[in-house]
Amino acid sequence: MIQPYTRVVVADNSGAKELMCIRVIGESRHDVARLGDVIVASVKSATPHTQIKKKEVVKAILVRQLHPYQRPDGSTIRFDENAAVIAGEGRGAGQGIRIDRAGSKYPLIILLLQDPNPARQPFGPLAAH
Repeated sequence: MIQPYTRVVVADNSGAKELMCIRVIGESRHDVARLGDVIVASVKSATPHTQIKKKEVVKAILVRQLHPYQRPDGSTIRFDENAAVIAGEGRGAGQGIRIDRAGSKYPLIILLLQDPNPARQPFGPLAAH
């Protein structure tokens, strides 16, 4: 569960390395974010000479969390770190091209990042892969 001032690792190749959650704007009932929720975050560290700079405010989607997550079938998942994928302005404008590790295995994350109009995507719809 992610709350304000929690630091998360970036799980894509957008150039940012670490984010700090400012506000939870996902569909949580509480003031915490869970898997798939959208957060507003500040970039705390970034690689040099990239699009995303330090101190920028971005929206991100949570893809991994330390707190155990219970699936509908009863099994639980717990990751080693908190991680998020940076989303761009509007739907379908993800900053990174590649999602690292477990974030790419969840179709929810891919659906949140993909554009609803497949004609605007350069390589076709992401859900077809």
